[in-house]
Parts: sequence; structure tokens; C-alpha cells
Amino acid sequence: MMNNEYENIKSKVLDYEEQVEVESKFSVLYRTQMNELKDEINELSDKLRQAINEQKNLEDERDNLSKQLEISNVKLKTESLNLNLLQEQCAELDKEKNIMIIEVEALHTDFNGRLALLDSEINT
Repeated sequence: MMNNEYENIKSKVLDYEEQVEVESKFSVLYRTQMNELKDEINELSDKLRQAINEQKNLEDERDNLSKQLEISNVKLKTESLNLNLLQEQCAELDKEKNIMIIEVEALHTDFNGRLALLDSEINT
């Protein structure tokens, strides 16, 4: 009976040792998986930080370009107003030029008429 008990205990000890070995292997496997997952989390965290930084840089660049566009629009409107003003001034100057041409032609005609009159008085 002692032998039987001994064998029974020995069998239980072997079972326990096997169970401990299996659990130890699972523990190593879980630790390995946990380390791999930690590495993956760190890698993804780095990628997320990079993406956030890039997003901020792109937003800053967009804001900068938007401000430049606003400035360009203001300059364009100013130049357009200046162009319209200059065109109006050119039209006014063109009118004045045409009036002066008519006046000069009238003066020239009057001068030629007086000159002809003086010539006829001198010749008579």
C-alpha cells in the first residue's frame, strides 16, 4: 500500500511538474507576445506623433497660404482700382487732347484766314 501511495504521489508530482512546465511555456509565450505588443504600441505611438506633427505643419502651411492669398487679393483689388482710375484719367486726357486738337485746328484755320486776308491787303 505504501508503494501504491508512493506511485500515486509520484504520478501527481509528475503531473504537477508537467503542468508547471506547460504554464511556464505559456508564461514565456505571453511575455513574448506582451513585449511584441508593447513594441507595436510604441511604434504606432511614434507614427501617431509624426502624423500629428505633419498635420500641424500642414495646417500651419495652409493658414500661411490663406493669409498670402488674402494679401494677394487685397493687392489685386488695389491694382484693379488703380487701373480703373488710370483708365478714367486716360479717357479724360484723351477728351482734352481731342478738344485741344479741335481748338488748334480752329486757330490754324483762323490764322490761315487772317494770313490770307493780310496777303490780299498787302497785294492790293
